[in-house]
Amino acid sequence: MFANILFNSFPGIHARINEDPVLSFKNFLVFELVNSSLPNDIVQTINGEYAATFRHIALDTNGNGYLFDYKNKELAAHLGPCTYAA
Repeated sequence: MFANILFNSFPGIHARINEDPVLSFKNFLVFELVNSSLPNDIVQTINGEYAATFRHIALDTNGNGYLFDYKNKELAAHLGPCTYAA
């Protein structure tokens, strides 16, 4: 099944994810973006330059979202307050 992560600071923007987390840590869960025929990776740029591509989003116990670096198993960038919607 699928779910959405809504970015509270950006109304109307959401990420479609697989409903079940792929990783679980003490303070956050990690979800993978759904596979799609359309490109749906999250591309991070810094000062207009490509920095990284992400396929995972983490939600902490306080409702904050983060881009998650799956290879290095670490939080990469803060996305602000988010809501999980099944």
